[in-house]
Amino acid sequence: MPADPQTATLNLEQAYAGFDKTGNKTGCFLTLGALIEAGFSQANPVHLGLPWVEKLQQLVVGCGEFPSVTVEATVLASLHAFVHILPHHPLVIAFEARRDQLLSSDITAELKMKMGLSLSWLSLRQGDFSRTRAITRQLTPLIHTAHLQATTRILWHIAEGNLAWLTANFPLAMDKFSEGLNQSRHAGTSMHDCRLWMLGISCALAEGNPNDARMHLEHARRSLHDPQNKLIQAELNGLRAGVKLLEGNVSSALQAAREGLTQAEETGACFLAASVRIGLAQILIETGATEEAGNQLTHAIYYADSTKACLLKCRALLVAAYAQLRIENEFAATNMLQEALAIAARHNYLAPDFWWRPRVMSLLLSCALRNGIETCYVQHLIRHRGLLPSSPDNENWPWPIRIYTFGRFSILCNDQPLRFDGKSQRKPMELLKYLCSFGGRAISQNQIMDALWPESSGDVAGQALRTTLHRLRKMLQHEKAVRLENRQLSLDMNYVWIDYLTFLRVAHQPNATQVSLQVAINRYQGRFLAEEPESWIISFRERLHLHYLNMSEQLGLLLECNNDWVLASRHYLRAIGIDPLAEMFYRRHMICCMQLEQHYKALSTYQCCQLTLFSHLGMRPSRETELLFQSLATDLRPANPDMPPPPQTDTPSGH
Repeated sequence: MPADPQTATLNLEQAYAGFDKTGNKTGCFLTLGALIEAGFSQANPVHLGLPWVEKLQQLVVGCGEFPSVTVEATVLASLHAFVHILPHHPLVIAFEARRDQLLSSDITAELKMKMGLSLSWLSLRQGDFSRTRAITRQLTPLIHTAHLQATTRILWHIAEGNLAWLTANFPLAMDKFSEGLNQSRHAGTSMHDCRLWMLGISCALAEGNPNDARMHLEHARRSLHDPQNKLIQAELNGLRAGVKLLEGNVSSALQAAREGLTQAEETGACFLAASVRIGLAQILIETGATEEAGNQLTHAIYYADSTKACLLKCRALLVAAYAQLRIENEFAATNMLQEALAIAARHNYLAPDFWWRPRVMSLLLSCALRNGIETCYVQHLIRHRGLLPSSPDNENWPWPIRIYTFGRFSILCNDQPLRFDGKSQRKPMELLKYLCSFGGRAISQNQIMDALWPESSGDVAGQALRTTLHRLRKMLQHEKAVRLENRQLSLDMNYVWIDYLTFLRVAHQPNATQVSLQVAINRYQGRFLAEEPESWIISFRERLHLHYLNMSEQLGLLLECNNDWVLASRHYLRAIGIDPLAEMFYRRHMICCMQLEQHYKALSTYQCCQLTLFSHLGMRPSRETELLFQSLATDLRPANPDMPPPPQTDTPSGH
């Protein structure tokens, strides 16, 4: 057959007419398959190829079956380009249903591989990677068969590479890319070089690497055989839009995406058009055109639903959720995330966003964790992709290291408790506690050496610090957890979560809400590193405790203003348990009890306050507390005339 598709089409049309006239069904099937392959490889594939698809479908219906398995396999193997454009067509669905029977039939390796290419592409686009893996495992051994055409080998490397990057195995994807290029050079053909470079672009974009994507894009442009092929142009423009977006060139990205969408629609490539719409929506969101982005996503989701394209729908819903977060509509975003991440978790998608932007994915996944959406999957995705948190406040983020300092000192490394018994770990733990006392702030090495090795000379202390730092990093199992820059040490808050940091942020908010105060106070399980006697810990411990007292008072007064006396009463009892010497909480609890007409509970609270202050400080309650008690005693005396009079307040008082 001539290499020129137009000439080939004319010859095949004549052949088909002859076979049809003589009733040669085998000839009709084979020429129709070849006509479809020729038509869908030209500039306007749907216009040229779809009429032959309809004739093939009529022939299948009319005959009821193919003349033989070999004829069926030959025809279906020629539908590769057609499957790319219209994966939802009834012929394709019927082809997919016969997959297992055809692949296990007695046909040539070449035919099996060609069918496998179409089938693997179809399952990839539907987002069913387990099915793609099954096809790949079954057919990959045939790649070593001597009788395979070079182009078939190259296309198979592309298929393997696509599966690899879609499952976030980027090194393997680039290996397949390199194997395909080597095969192309060895065979002396460059027919599929553009698609190989497009594999490289897709891999780089999904990895979030705009530099490699840009380089591969230039190679793809130079290796394009037919500049008039709108299908390839549409794919390239869609990829170029992703490259420009990751580079931050939004205007160029928008232009490329619009061109790609126009070309995809002109070719009739519905799946490609839906995919480009999702990319266009991502760009429109960055320009603030949220409504237009929503329209594009609605079209994409409708197509995904109608063709059961799970991955396409997952991507569209994630972009839609991001659009809602941009306008601070977390409720709507949460609903979209629930649907998107349910799909992603079911299929274990590790590259759910083809244009990987860590900032965007961190924002989406933080929202998911806050709302308890597919937590196990989300945490697995974060770890696998090495995402950094969008905020240090999200305790559900899978932090490599978690440090608890309130009321206890404990460390979790990769969610497993770190055991640090033994003399060799004492100094690394001391260094960690010192760094914890300064949060994310960098501390000079000299200051640390003075605090931890006050008796040692500079050189000796310096060597001791280097050794201790090495041991600490090894113990924490994360080199990046402790940063050393410009002779300053700090904990890296991208990798380390400390319980008091959220607490401090709320403490410094001028108008903290009741909810934020409650969350922060709940973290305070006791004083910071309560058992440590060092002066640098004591000063920080007292500052944190003062914040706790102030926030507890704020929260209690907010509850009282809302007449929520029961919750206020419980809150003050907890505060008394944390700090038995904080007299104001006894007084506020007495007021709550009086409001609830629980006067004897109020009396018991006063007696507890009196005893605690005297036994610990040798002092009586303050005048304000005594006056409140006198008021309480006055209310109780008519009901209990034998009750003793209130004590006098001429002795030293507490505050």
